[in-house]
Amino acid sequence: MLSINLREQSSLIARFLHLFDCFLAIGYLSLLVFWYRVPWSPYYTRLVTITFILCFISFQSFQLYRSWRGWKYVLEFLVIFKAWVAVIGLLLFYFFVFKISIAYSRVVILIWSISTPAIIFVVHVVSENPCGSSAKTAKMCGGRLLSVRGIWVSICSSRWVACPGPASR
Repeated sequence: MLSINLREQSSLIARFLHLFDCFLAIGYLSLLVFWYRVPWSPYYTRLVTITFILCFISFQSFQLYRSWRGWKYVLEFLVIFKAWVAVIGLLLFYFFVFKISIAYSRVVILIWSISTPAIIFVVHVVSENPCGSSAKTAKMCGGRLLSVRGIWVSICSSRWVACPGPASR
């Protein structure tokens, strides 16, 4: 399930969405800190930096930016949720090892850790291609008319042209 190959998805849009999701997570944390009037400290600066790095690695490792063509929204949300649980788990481990959980607002961390996957999921649904396909692919409509056989049949089916072969019937 895990893939560490960062070159797997070279699409510019996927890379932009990857960075946007990381900035969304830390921006939302900063917004909650200011909303609840918690004084900003160097601990929050460290938390934002660590969160960005963890999000960047975790989101790519859980293949959040692969083509979702044919996937259901529930499966997409589950992958986002798994990647986010990995981030939160590592942050809780960080809090435990360094005994610094007292430096953070529990309300802010609780609201942030519960609601961020839903916000990321909404951003992914809104940014999805309306046709439901990957941004790196294009659908071709009317492909039969553009094929060589299709063009030959179109020409030969015209009553003004006489073509040899089975298409002239």
